[in-house]
Amino acid sequence: MKRVLTWCVGVAVRGRFVAACPSRLLTHFPHWQHLAELECGTPGTPDCLSCANCHKSSDKKEGVWAQPTPERCEHCHEDAAVLWRQSVRPPLATLPAGKAIIFPHDPHLKHERIKGQCVRCHAGAVAERGGDPLFPPMETCLGCHEHREAFEKGLCNDCHRPQDLRTLRPVSFLSHDGAWMRRHGAEARAQP
Repeated sequence: MKRVLTWCVGVAVRGRFVAACPSRLLTHFPHWQHLAELECGTPGTPDCLSCANCHKSSDKKEGVWAQPTPERCEHCHEDAAVLWRQSVRPPLATLPAGKAIIFPHDPHLKHERIKGQCVRCHAGAVAERGGDPLFPPMETCLGCHEHREAFEKGLCNDCHRPQDLRTLRPVSFLSHDGAWMRRHGAEARAQP
């Protein structure tokens, strides 16, 4: 009986580590090497790559650009299957809270200001170990979309899923925690 209990505890502990293992983390693909460091676009060199070379719009599933397959990588790499297994992680079953936003890529990519360039929003993809290429910060969105009125009224569900709104808190002067009432007077008196 003690052996069975020890085995069950061991399985449970290992299960916690497996849940956090790298196969469930985001892709560690060297986007910057493919998009920024390759010599390209001049006579005798290959054409420069864009995100669409690997993330084809025909691969889209439910409005999300699909991960490339090893076959897609074989267009340039002979050892594509090995490279793919080393760098591409399976997609997360559920996205972290606040990361899953309601966002139509197609009209944005066609916009005059974007001109099909994914890196206008996903700049982390071209920075070596830079920002998160999949989830640009909200400031990136606010660079084009002010949403001032919606933000002031707390109408965040145009972009954020209702289930995420329970845990998200705006990072601004509008964010008042439970101690705000106690601090407000002191903060107001401290202002000139």
